[in-house]
Amino acid sequence: MRESDIGYSYEPNLGLSEASGFKFSQLFEDIIRLENELELQRQYKIPQINLTDLYRSIDKDMKGFCTLHDYFAFFESSYCEDLPVSTEEITYLFKRHDRERQGRVTEADLRKELTPMHNLSFDKPLAH
Repeated sequence: MRESDIGYSYEPNLGLSEASGFKFSQLFEDIIRLENELELQRQYKIPQINLTDLYRSIDKDMKGFCTLHDYFAFFESSYCEDLPVSTEEITYLFKRHDRERQGRVTEADLRKELTPMHNLSFDKPLAH
């Protein structure tokens, strides 16, 4: 590993071909960049949202948990069935919130996923 704009980057010599190593290092940097952008969203935009109200919007049946079906219903009702995201993206979002892989998301799960991970201060997003 070597230092780079995002902290560390892999050299393309991981027992892979040079082309595969380069693709892997680009993927790794992209993942770190996207996580940084998500963390910035958590720090600056999420505090403006009432997470309890958001959760209740998804858990319309008041079961105390949300399923993937509830996520689809939320997006469909919020966007009048003209979804701005794909079903794969909604599924990914649900899986990201369902860290315990139980097929359900509680308000605490949602809050934990959306709350800032660190009290770090980022001066600016990472350069592309």
